[in-house]
Amino acid sequence: MKVFITNAAKTDLVEIGAFIRLHNAARAATFVEELLDRCATLADMSRAYPLVPRCERHGCIAIT
Repeated sequence: MKVFITNAAKTDLVEIGAFIRLHNAARAATFVEELLDRCATLADMSRAYPLVPRCERHGCIAIT
């Protein structure tokens, strides 16, 4: 399985990081990095994360 991070998702990550940075700059960097790491694990362990019930037909997953 290949994992692609769209430009829209990258933009969202930048915005998430900027929002968190307002309150905790160090955590902003680690939080976004953790999100990217979780996304990368999908390629090797796609069944490790449950499907989101409302999105099952589209293959959406819940990263916990």
